[in-house]
Amino acid sequence: METALSRFIHEVKKNNLLVLYALVYKDGKEIDRWSRFYSEDSALTGFRGLSRFESYSTAKSVSGLGVGIAIDEGLISLDEKVADSFPELTYDIADPNALDITVEDMLKMSSGLSDPLFFRDSPERATVRDWPRYFYEKGQFVRRPGTKFLYSNFNTYMLGCLVERKAGVNLLEYMRFRLFEPLGIGNPDMTTCPKGHTVAANGMAINVEELNRIGRLLLNKGVYNNKRIVSEKFVLAATSPLIKTDIPPFWPSANETLDYGYQLWVDTANNCSFLYGILGQFCLVLPDINAVVTVQALEQNERLLGSLLWEHVVQQL
Repeated sequence: METALSRFIHEVKKNNLLVLYALVYKDGKEIDRWSRFYSEDSALTGFRGLSRFESYSTAKSVSGLGVGIAIDEGLISLDEKVADSFPELTYDIADPNALDITVEDMLKMSSGLSDPLFFRDSPERATVRDWPRYFYEKGQFVRRPGTKFLYSNFNTYMLGCLVERKAGVNLLEYMRFRLFEPLGIGNPDMTTCPKGHTVAANGMAINVEELNRIGRLLLNKGVYNNKRIVSEKFVLAATSPLIKTDIPPFWPSANETLDYGYQLWVDTANNCSFLYGILGQFCLVLPDINAVVTVQALEQNERLLGSLLWEHVVQQL
């Protein structure tokens, strides 16, 4: 019997793609799921093939929702200058480009940096202890904030530090009962930097079902199980094309490059916003067909994976 994922999984196996999990949610219910690790005759007693897995940069989108909640609560504002909350780091900085970066600039990955500084697997991650200080001391802010997209983990990380400074708890703790618990994501897993701040940009372990719930929250404009978690205003902005990127789509699209909202990728030609992490982490929010399609993988050929996902799942729904 053919299911929503049958053709896709056939192509995944045919092309030797390392997909771990896939789940399809449509019209208010889960219609199919697949796990590389589970079968009815599995010898692994008690193992149901639904383990939490490093989600890489999908954590940015989840952290972005936490920032949205902080905005909704009046803790921070979109036009707030981030440097104002870190006087001990910026007291001797005169560069207006560094001092004028707002929350919205960071949400849109447009802080004006000349380069992204360090990423998840950069050697600096194992040697730098004070990341906020590193951001202001090593960052070269060559552009006016808000003018050009440049993907950097530090945008998301510093937003988490800002929420922590205002809330008195790190971003994970701030989101625990505001975002994760209402979504049924108990004991959420997110890594911290050496200073104890939530990394926010990556380092979140989550299973495919939990990640799909994040997509469903976005699909329903901030509501989950009839409970408002984040404002519709913020979700609509987050999923809108607010700034042009230089990243081509992962699947057929009339657009040459993707757009970006608030910590979310946007393909306007296909009316799709999505969470993305390296090695094939995708959570596609598809309002035209009232669906959320989620994949977790360890696959370098992301564009083949994305194309197969679009052709054999999205276009068949």
